[in-house]
Amino acid sequence: MKLNNNFSDFIGRAYDIENGKMASSSSVLLAKEALFDFSQEPTTKVTIGNKSYQLPHVFNWNSGTSSSGTTTIEGSSEVSYLKSISNLFSTQYSGVIFKGSISSTFKSVESNNNNNYFITETRNRSLGTLSFNGDFKDYLSAKARDFINDNDISPVDVFAKYGIYFIKSFEVGGRLSVDAASEQSQYTKQTEFNLEVKAAYKALETENNTEIQKTIKKLASNSSYSFYAEGGDLDIISSQSPSSDEFQLWLKSIASSPTLTWFNNLDDALVPIWTLAKNDKRQAQLKSYYQNKITGGYLRSMYFIAHTRKEGDGYSDPDTNTPSKNVYITCKNYGQKDAASHEFILDQNHMLAGAYNSREVNGTDVYDFSEAIQSLGSKLDSRYLDVTLTCKGEDAWAPDILFMIGEDEGKDFHVLAADTDQTKYLSIEGKDSVETVTISSTITNGAITSGSTDLNGFWLITSTDKDEYSHTDSNDVSVTIELKNKKFPISQNIDIVKRKDRRSNIFDLSASINNNSENIIFEDIKKISIINSSGDDWKLKSAICITRDFSGHFRVLAAHPDLGDNFWIGKDYKKTKEIFPTPDIE
Repeated sequence: MKLNNNFSDFIGRAYDIENGKMASSSSVLLAKEALFDFSQEPTTKVTIGNKSYQLPHVFNWNSGTSSSGTTTIEGSSEVSYLKSISNLFSTQYSGVIFKGSISSTFKSVESNNNNNYFITETRNRSLGTLSFNGDFKDYLSAKARDFINDNDISPVDVFAKYGIYFIKSFEVGGRLSVDAASEQSQYTKQTEFNLEVKAAYKALETENNTEIQKTIKKLASNSSYSFYAEGGDLDIISSQSPSSDEFQLWLKSIASSPTLTWFNNLDDALVPIWTLAKNDKRQAQLKSYYQNKITGGYLRSMYFIAHTRKEGDGYSDPDTNTPSKNVYITCKNYGQKDAASHEFILDQNHMLAGAYNSREVNGTDVYDFSEAIQSLGSKLDSRYLDVTLTCKGEDAWAPDILFMIGEDEGKDFHVLAADTDQTKYLSIEGKDSVETVTISSTITNGAITSGSTDLNGFWLITSTDKDEYSHTDSNDVSVTIELKNKKFPISQNIDIVKRKDRRSNIFDLSASINNNSENIIFEDIKKISIINSSGDDWKLKSAICITRDFSGHFRVLAAHPDLGDNFWIGKDYKKTKEIFPTPDIE
């Protein structure tokens, strides 16, 4: 994305600070409505690079800040990599930012555990800084002013229309970066990997193309990598094998095609939308909703959900299909300095629904850690939770689907962790096993803050009390999703596996969602009902709906971890019962 003549596509426009990329024009939310009207402002002619531009008088161009700089961002996991970004920008923003910076290069290795190295080596060529020099409220459009200050308009509607943060200043120029990822087994330590990446980049600045190809070949043999540019002629740089000539041509092209390339001080560069509200009460309403409803808050309850396949589907011993007393969840508030780690054991005392005894069938278990987290000395924050699963015993356990959800003090549920394709055995020994897997979702999948997107994943967790059996076959269960304008019945292949003990399961509705002729949007879901058409009755203890959109964000649609003792569906009760938005409890 290149700069327009009046720069109005950048200054004052919404920026995706949470889920966007680090200082990238692709994360300017141009689809959002414009907040400001600079059309009546007198303009001033300025030269940037080798072109002249007419800028609104209230814009300030400072070519004295032009510079060339190198920045290194590194980490041994997605969590630690994104923490490095947050530390780099030294922002007052209380959370992990720029989650979209987790590139496809990082995803090419086993990025769901801590046995990797990630690094971004970036060189910024800044021509100067563009900033706004005035009071934004003086240029707020009449439409935006009325919308933001209308107390009857929900904060979520304000954010969906105009975004949450908007741009006040940014560096203009070009940036060339290389993303690289490798498993730790390829290097003795992170610094060795970093030096190899830096060498590949530095070779570009020489005229020795033989040396360039030599260093890149070495890097390619041990890792995944890709070069990419922001600003300049983007067609010049090869993503896999750039040459010195390409690099020099790209540098020269920046003057003709500059773009947003960096934020010097994020606290000055991006401004929250609630600062535009005319009174303190409305400002507090918008800010509070963002902090508590969208990004989450301190937890008052927490539930862990694990689906395990039966013996014969990759298990050597059916007795290990349910976690033993040697499996722990570890939670740490990575957003807090020196935050303590807290361990929660997967044992029968915490089991809310499922079958704790050994079994030869598939099943889903739900664990309730609400009392445990309430007794902690420090609170767990749903926004910044680092979640790992660790086996400290000799038995192997390989759950294939994992979720952890939490309810904050505002009584809103959030997906704290998710892994819908887990393939690792958890064990302290064995060549195909690992002791610990990271299943954090709050980093890479946080809350959607930039409007709705279509769904491509949908899971329904139905569990029976751990001490009881239900009495229906999953073949006779169907689900109806009612949208605002139509019903969408799902009646085929809704369960991952056939259950023989009929106790608990996760119904994976993702394929049915994706095969539907119309896309489904989270906000368009009006009602969800479960239908039991068998001749038996079926008792539910838990009913939880979790969705995922095409951006990879997980959200809790409905959460009823404990439906009590009287939620029955079947011949002697209602055959159809609503679970969203309100459970139909008789």
